[in-house]
Amino acid sequence: MNVKDVRLEPPAQVRIFGKGRKERTCPLWQETVNALRAYLQQRDKGNQPDAPLFLNAHQKRLTADSTAILSHLILIHISLMSG
Repeated sequence: MNVKDVRLEPPAQVRIFGKGRKERTCPLWQETVNALRAYLQQRDKGNQPDAPLFLNAHQKRLTADSTAILSHLILIHISLMSG
C-alpha cells in the first residue's frame, strides 16, 4: 500500500487491492485519519505518492509476513487489554 492509496480528506478512505488486483475502498474513522496524518508528518519523504505507507525498521516496505506478525501482536495486545 502506498501513500497515494489513502485519502485523508472527506470522505476519508483507503484503496485496498485483493486477489487478482481487485480494488476495494474502505472508509476511515476520524481517529485513524488523525493517526495517519501524525505518522506521515514525522516521516522523511512521507508525502511522496508512490512511497510505501508503512515502513519496517530498515525504512523499507513492510512484507506480507511482517504485516501478519504485526496484526497477530496487535490482536494479542487487544485481547490482553480487554480481559
